[in-house]
Amino acid sequence: MKIASAVLLLISIVFTGVAAWGIQKAEFLKQHGVHTTAVVTRLDHERNAGMESSEVGVYYPIFTFKLVDGSEKTLRSNNGSNPPEFKQGDRVEVLYEEKAPENFTVNTWWGLYLLPTIFGAVAALLLLIAVALSVIPWQRIQGQKQDLKHQNNIFDRDSRR
Repeated sequence: MKIASAVLLLISIVFTGVAAWGIQKAEFLKQHGVHTTAVVTRLDHERNAGMESSEVGVYYPIFTFKLVDGSEKTLRSNNGSNPPEFKQGDRVEVLYEEKAPENFTVNTWWGLYLLPTIFGAVAALLLLIAVALSVIPWQRIQGQKQDLKHQNNIFDRDSRR
């Protein structure tokens, strides 16, 4: 149980770090990123492996937006969904790093904070499980010690008679 608890604690720490990094990246983009309007030029549909139906799979929006220098960039979002979150022609605000426009995100709570929130929630859950795994055996040991103490007291009383 100690090893499992330690492993879960370690994973929880890593997930907390990933969540903190994601929040820091989102805040950096909000404060220092370039805000611009993007147009959804098309949707890439990826079917799940082994699935024949065109309904199954994930839709990834392809965004086109102007950079600070006036050039256009067309990039695929890393975030896909089914049903699609956007449709062709939608206009959305995006944030991108001026020196690395491929590091962009849609300027919504979902775009900025969804993944850090998921990692943080999983980290909290793993931490609770790790604590429970380390506390429950400790309580059992304490209970066993009390039982032994009680048994020793009974034997001591019997031997005095």
